[in-house]
Amino acid sequence: MNPFHRTPLLALALTLFGLALISADTNAANDQPNIILILADDMGYGDVEALNPECKIKTPNLNQLARDGMIFTDAHSSSSVCTPTRYGVLTGRYNWRSRLKDGVCWGFSRRLIEPGRQTVGSLLQNQGYHTAAIGKWHLGMDWPLKQGGFADDGDTWDAKYRGGWDVDYFKPVQNGPTTVGFNYFFGISASLDMPPYVYVKNDRPQVTKIVEKGFNRNGPADENFDAIDVLPDITTQIVSYIDRRAPVAKKERLSSSISRSMPRTPQSSRRRNGRAKAASTSIATSRCRSTGRSDR
Repeated sequence: MNPFHRTPLLALALTLFGLALISADTNAANDQPNIILILADDMGYGDVEALNPECKIKTPNLNQLARDGMIFTDAHSSSSVCTPTRYGVLTGRYNWRSRLKDGVCWGFSRRLIEPGRQTVGSLLQNQGYHTAAIGKWHLGMDWPLKQGGFADDGDTWDAKYRGGWDVDYFKPVQNGPTTVGFNYFFGISASLDMPPYVYVKNDRPQVTKIVEKGFNRNGPADENFDAIDVLPDITTQIVSYIDRRAPVAKKERLSSSISRSMPRTPQSSRRRNGRAKAASTSIATSRCRSTGRSDR
């Protein structure tokens, strides 16, 4: 592997986690923390009470994370939007060195992370972690076409693009999250207002029948996909993953990258049987603590 692929990633990992992951014994799982990295699209620091006393939103769980942990107040980014942020965080590389020179990927964009490039996920796998990415991917994946080849929207939105209707949604996607360092994936390919409106589990679209629907932009969608359910569904998946991994986490630490579809594309949670389906961040953090140690 090109050493220039590795150096910025190691610096990023050490900066993010403040941990000597590189020098740790890969078998000494008890010396390593569980890691949950949460990325919230388009969320300003003023939207958290702990950072802004005049915040109009109640954020008790984020306030607790701030009290129990650390707050960084000097932050810099080479981009403020979805795809380049994700690319930079996961690879440690300046985002505009990818093929994407401006803007973002779309729902049918080809894979953006280059073959062989190390990511935070693959770095942690090499240190004995079980890794997961849950939520909004937005780094491209290759959707197979019925006639062969892959869909390609050219990293742009065009209402006239019809390639999404030629996708075989009953075949696995190629070059998705599980090929760049994540043992498990559940989520959507891009933003909640970008087709296709289909969940993907690992490399398998979760589809019963493709219909046309959409929030803001219409396109191919699973008939059971409802934008209003995405936030609670992702939360359920996060909690379920932590619960599944907790019994073995003392031997194989877990790392989960959680990428919310909110507040980039706001949707209110649906109430069913009088109870809100959405769960709070505190559920995920309490699940992490149940693995047997106080984690950072």
